[in-house]
Amino acid sequence: MIMKPFILLFMMWAAAAAQDAPARGLTQTARPSQTMDRGRIGSEAPVPVKPLTWRGILVDAGCKDRSIANLRTPPALTPAVPPDKASADKSDTRTGSAAHDGAVSSHGISVDAKTAQAERAGSMRTLTQDRLTRQMDPSCAVNAGSRAFALLLADGTLLNLDQGGNTKAFQAFQSSLQGMDILNGNAVGEKPKTIIRGSRRGDELKVISIRLQ
Repeated sequence: MIMKPFILLFMMWAAAAAQDAPARGLTQTARPSQTMDRGRIGSEAPVPVKPLTWRGILVDAGCKDRSIANLRTPPALTPAVPPDKASADKSDTRTGSAAHDGAVSSHGISVDAKTAQAERAGSMRTLTQDRLTRQMDPSCAVNAGSRAFALLLADGTLLNLDQGGNTKAFQAFQSSLQGMDILNGNAVGEKPKTIIRGSRRGDELKVISIRLQ
């Protein structure tokens, strides 16, 4: 009988403590600002980068000389022109001696006209216009051999296109009139003005869309 007041007092104290606990952040239903993962590194999702419109000239990203002066120079390649067979038959370019019959003579060694013509035709068979226009342009112009691209901005900033952007750029290039001429070996490389919609991360552009002008 004597212990009953103490038991009643303890129960009253426990009930009061339970009511006061939420205010002191002692339960699992604490306020969001008091959760354990507040401020934890890596717990927040990365903030998406807003796409922007980028304007510049499209260049070959695989070019060795990526200096601003070189990137801004006109394309350096010219269409391949096979040597004039008639002029080659008239003279020997190494000695300057006349060879009216088509024979070639150099350093005391002579080759008859028929053999010289056959060898010349074989060596020049692969030297076609479309093959030469696939060689890398020293000025970083886009040509038939370009597979990686970059955008040169007006302020001189050079931004590489991401992998998907390279695919989009090549598709846009081969669909353009100038691009088709280059792929067929009928034109030199070019540096087309380009508009890209995408987001920048460092020196790379994640391309959403690309349009050549």
